[in-house]
Amino acid sequence: MDFKTVKINKKNKVASIEINRPDVLNAFNTELTLELQQATQIVKDDDDVRVVILSGAGRAFSSGADLAERESNWDNAKDGLLNGYKPSFDNIISMPKPVIASIQGPAAGIGAAFAMSCDLRIMSEDAYILSVFSNIALVPDISDPTTYSDTPVGINSVNSGVTTNSAEFCDFINPDWASDSLFYVNNSDMLTVNYPGFTVPLSVHQSVEPCELYHMKIVLADNSSTSNTSALFFEQSSFTSAIETNYIIESNLFPLLDDNLYEGCDGASLTIFRPDNLIGDIPITYGLQGSAEYLEDYTLTNGTVDSSQIDSGFSSVTILIDPIEDYVLEANESLVFKLYSIGTGCGSTSSTIIEMTIADQPLLDISVTDDFTNYCPGDDAELKVNISGGVGSLLQQPTSTLPYSIEWSQIGTAAEQLENPFVT
Repeated sequence: MDFKTVKINKKNKVASIEINRPDVLNAFNTELTLELQQATQIVKDDDDVRVVILSGAGRAFSSGADLAERESNWDNAKDGLLNGYKPSFDNIISMPKPVIASIQGPAAGIGAAFAMSCDLRIMSEDAYILSVFSNIALVPDISDPTTYSDTPVGINSVNSGVTTNSAEFCDFINPDWASDSLFYVNNSDMLTVNYPGFTVPLSVHQSVEPCELYHMKIVLADNSSTSNTSALFFEQSSFTSAIETNYIIESNLFPLLDDNLYEGCDGASLTIFRPDNLIGDIPITYGLQGSAEYLEDYTLTNGTVDSSQIDSGFSSVTILIDPIEDYVLEANESLVFKLYSIGTGCGSTSSTIIEMTIADQPLLDISVTDDFTNYCPGDDAELKVNISGGVGSLLQQPTSTLPYSIEWSQIGTAAEQLENPFVT
């Protein structure tokens, strides 16, 4: 059988199926989709074939769906998946002989799906598998909005939560569409933009290599309906590829106490790590903000009022922050490090805000029993100290660390002492 977009070759009981649209990196159009159904069925039914190899012509396995195709045989996306791609997947998965994907260049989108459906994948050095669906705007997980579900954002997946027609399409796309209305903003008065509603801002993150060139493709689809228009808005200045600054804060008192710094106690250490792509001496610049005053409320070691440095050959620098005991009862004071960008150019880090709180120690209250009005020489005398407040009252429980240490002159370290002196 002659195909235009697929080549079949058989030799020594090995059948090869080559996707043959190299001018568009073997992107799937309707013709290719239908011909691949027939090709996989032919080799599946051929009892003389013992092994099948699936490959792509030219420099790519497949770049995915052909977005340039204006017309197709499918009524909608669901129809295309069930009657277009699924028969080929079924043939490959149920094939009574191993199917090997021979991959060079990209295997992206539906191409990645075909590669992963094979029993074995052999990849060249420049080959990669990319699920571009991970880059589609996805509905956040309502239990944790910092993570995302597998549901693309659309009119049937994020809306007001009340449908004016049948809920069939909403249920099919996103069974949680009613509760996910949390991510919908009603704009029925059209005051913001000329759309009756839109989503809350959704973040997109993608791992990249510093200084490499990347292209971002934006695709909006009306699918089967042209009555509802769509748009995508970017928040101003939100597009960035800066590297996050890696740092840790430690203290001799943590985790025994809460995360505050206390006057007169051990301070904290702020360790800033060298970014992987930077060498040599690295200046660390920052601004000190907040209500706490430098040299009045705290001091810094290994850092000045505005800078420090990671020396060449070292992976980090540690700045020590020591609160000063001023013996003045006052409200908590804030200390904010605004770390400016480290490095320059495409390998620079983003600015980082680090916040701390400097607090007074709670007042320490000590009382000792001293009622000996009826005491006679030789009687037992009970001595007892009661202590509250102070840093010891801040210990996080449970802990094996005692909140206070007690030392009596000459008679021991317990809070309660029983003595019987003969002379008073």
